[in-house]
Parts: sequence; structure tokens; C-alpha cells
Amino acid sequence: MRPFWQLLTRYRRSIERNRSRRFGIEFTPLEGRQLMTINAATINGLPITAVATPQVLRDTGGLVPVTITGTFHQGLTSFIAGSPKTEPPASSMFYIKQNLINRAALTPVHVEVTDQYRQYEPRATAQVHLVESKFYFYTPTRQYVANEQLIRSYTYTATVYVQAKANPGTNGRRYTVSVSVSDSDNGAGVNFAVVVPSNARTRPGHKA
Repeated sequence: MRPFWQLLTRYRRSIERNRSRRFGIEFTPLEGRQLMTINAATINGLPITAVATPQVLRDTGGLVPVTITGTFHQGLTSFIAGSPKTEPPASSMFYIKQNLINRAALTPVHVEVTDQYRQYEPRATAQVHLVESKFYFYTPTRQYVANEQLIRSYTYTATVYVQAKANPGTNGRRYTVSVSVSDSDNGAGVNFAVVVPSNARTRPGHKA
């Protein structure tokens, strides 16, 4: 996996285009449901991921664990009066950066399962783990004043149990898994499917 700063450099132009004037956390909307895939949403060009292991279940009839892991990124922005073209001295930026650090605490990640048969629909929560936190200064443009951004990267892991059984004579069984996280300003999420095909063979976890 590429270092965070390389991803940020790669998508910097995208960040400039998508910067918001809101002072809150920036998240993309909930993705739509799709079969046999894990969708990838983005915040300022950086990916939100979800991986299910396994994603395709052998039709054994028993309850099996499905582990969901992933990463996401939180972007916080503070606009700087006077639109300086270079980052102000550390003494001037101290309170701005401290305010960003103290803002918008995240809730745990929520996992909800919707069963095609409406029989096994477990829920779970997972604590988020901060893995990286960096500040970035952006010079003023025609559209935006100068601002300081704090971008945080997180990981999470959750486990749910579902029944690995499909009704005879059907094409299989689908569980739609919804993963979401939010803070006091906004929220984001991703949906994907875990399936039990008829006469399926065990396959490794699938990563989008």
C-alpha cells in the first residue's frame, strides 16, 4: 500500500477542486447497493475501503463468521483570515491546529446486515483506530481563501455471523452489508454483498 503522503500528492489537484467552504468534516454520500462487489467511495480523492472475508460462502447450512476490515479518511478544514500565501508561523497556527485536533470526534463504525430471506440480520460496532494524522496548508486561489487541513486516516475491524444456506431451487442467497461512520457534522458509508450461491465452492475474501 502506498504511503499516505504519496496518495495525497497524487490527488492534490482533485483536493483543490473539491475543497468545501464548510467548516465540518467532509464525507461522500452513502454508496448504492450492488451485488458481488465492494464499492469504493472517496473523500478528497482518497479511498474508503471495505473488505469482507469470506465474501462467497459454501452452502453448509451453518452459521459462519464474516470479518469486515477497512480504512477511511477524515478531512477537517479551518480557513485563515488574510489569505496568506505561505503558512503563518507556528505561534500563529497553534490554536488553529489545536482546534482542528479537538473537533469532530468519530462514532464507532456501524455494521448492519440485511438478509434476502429476512432471517439473519446481525449488527455490530467496531472502534476506529487512528493510524495517521497530518496537517496541510493550502494557499489562496480565486475560489478559496487560504486554509489549513487536518487529514486523519483510520482502520477498523468487525465480525458478524450469517447463515450459509440458500433455499433449494434458487440462485442463492444475498446478504447486503452496510458499513457507516459519522461525526457531529456528517457521515459516510459503503454497501456490498456477501453471497451464498447454490453449490458454491469456498473462495477467499474479495477486495475491491
